[in-house]
Amino acid sequence: MEEKREMNLFDLIIAAFNGIKSLFVWIIKLCCQTFRLSLQYFWIVGLVMAIFIFAAFYITSSKERIYKSNTMITFSKEIKPLVINELIAINTMRCFDFNRFTELMNLPPDKALKFKEVRFYQVIDYLNDSTADAIDFLNRANMADTLNRCMPDRLGIRIYLKGDADFRPFYQGLTHCFNQNKDIARVDSASKAMIAERIAFCNRELERLDKFSDYDYFEGSNREAMRFSSKKGDVTIEPARKQLYYIDMRDLLKEKNYLTNLAVANKNVINFLSENPTINIRARWQFVVVFAAAGYVFGVLFALIFKRRKSIWQYLKDKDY
Repeated sequence: MEEKREMNLFDLIIAAFNGIKSLFVWIIKLCCQTFRLSLQYFWIVGLVMAIFIFAAFYITSSKERIYKSNTMITFSKEIKPLVINELIAINTMRCFDFNRFTELMNLPPDKALKFKEVRFYQVIDYLNDSTADAIDFLNRANMADTLNRCMPDRLGIRIYLKGDADFRPFYQGLTHCFNQNKDIARVDSASKAMIAERIAFCNRELERLDKFSDYDYFEGSNREAMRFSSKKGDVTIEPARKQLYYIDMRDLLKEKNYLTNLAVANKNVINFLSENPTINIRARWQFVVVFAAAGYVFGVLFALIFKRRKSIWQYLKDKDY
């Protein structure tokens, strides 16, 4: 039985080797036939490649090129659904109500024409420490996932412009648009008032804990407390232990600093983390290489169709099928 199993394994290895060998032979033959077809009909392949290369130069020209900018916006966590709906409405308004779009974005018409689209993405906090770790540009985040936590007060956005790399007016336009939205601004104002109350509460509690700490340190040392031992049944009188409020004060200070930074950073309804946009753009030579390769593939395909045009025409005319 063991010998038969070894032979079967040996046969499997030989079959796999033969299959790989046949695949390589087929690839080599395909490359040779493609090269021969390219030489026979070089005028077709060359023409198609020239068209594709010209298209690559055209779409990468300064007037036709699409520029995109990635950034992150912060806002009150209570208005996140409203922010998402407004971003969707801005894209719709750009297509169907251009005059209203220019008014809300506070942009001149010639500048607004360069705006193509704004997309939003969830911001992930992997460590759950209220610090942004990544922007989910692939839209794979699950709002209900407790491991990849979506932050409630942030969104990543990507703006697309055609023929313009100046994104500042559009950042300012988005800020103006959200500030003018009365429904969102009203909820945002209520959220900021709640943050101010929480900061005031932290200040009051810190002052109270500071007074308690002074009292325990300077006056509490003269007090005495009874200690009862349940094992021996003895009652002893000793100085009262000084109570420390360090942990409570540290937690309150941490909460106060977080809320203060949040209030300072969120002056408007939406706030950009950076005034200098990050612009992503591919080099022209990359487009030329990709388009030239695509042009060669399509050129060979058209050349093959031209070579077999009579057979294809006969097949299309055949009604007996």
